[in-house]
Amino acid sequence: MGNLDLGVVACDERGQVTMVNAAARRMLCEGAALSVGADLRTLGRHRVGSRSHASGEMPLRRALRGQHTRDREMEVVVGDRRHTLLANSQPITDVDGTVTGAVA
Repeated sequence: MGNLDLGVVACDERGQVTMVNAAARRMLCEGAALSVGADLRTLGRHRVGSRSHASGEMPLRRALRGQHTRDREMEVVVGDRRHTLLANSQPITDVDGTVTGAVA
């Protein structure tokens, strides 16, 4: 996934980040806030339009609850940089349909 231009982040069922590709690191990882082993619950807020949302509404967190996110425009502030992203996310499930992680 090193050559993929799209940022991809995956986590396990506990919300621990298990993978961050190079594109996501370039956009989101100033100060290593989003790195392998990070806990999604400790991340800050993000903005959608003019509204600020708690980390529980992040696409990855929603996917852990079994929800799919499609084309959600969001603004992420990392340090002094702002990124407007179009996010897609979905749960990762086992053969029984149990959520075992999420990808965005």
